[in-house]
Amino acid sequence: MLYILNSPVMTSYGLWQYEPISVLEAKKIIDYHDGEFTSAIGHESTAKLLSELLEEDIQVNRIKAELKVGDHAIVFILKTRAPELKIYTKEELMNMDWELGLITKSLDENELEYEVDKFIDDEDYEDIDEDIDEDEDEDEDYEDEEF
Repeated sequence: MLYILNSPVMTSYGLWQYEPISVLEAKKIIDYHDGEFTSAIGHESTAKLLSELLEEDIQVNRIKAELKVGDHAIVFILKTRAPELKIYTKEELMNMDWELGLITKSLDENELEYEVDKFIDDEDYEDIDEDIDEDEDEDEDYEDEEF
């Protein structure tokens, strides 16, 4: 599935690829998906600008995208931080520093060997388990007290 997003987000744990793309490459990606995509664009001005750039009807659709393995997302990225509560017009967006990116979800979390395991050895996990057991014992003692 292909999504159109207005911010680069990882929607769940897993392995992701994120790369810059051109407008022409974005158009070719949409063509590759037979023109079928789900918009998750939250602002009218961004939808209008992307519609013009990509020559597609990009609608405002304030949804939470849930990418699965093999899904892609074309992302519109403003390279500057907007002032709080500022909503730009299409013309303002066009004249700002922006870029497009492509996000691809490659693996789900259950298919990964986690990087954190490089930093924590088995003894550390034993210490964590002991700390949890001690916390549970303290909770039981607290429950037995009368007020």
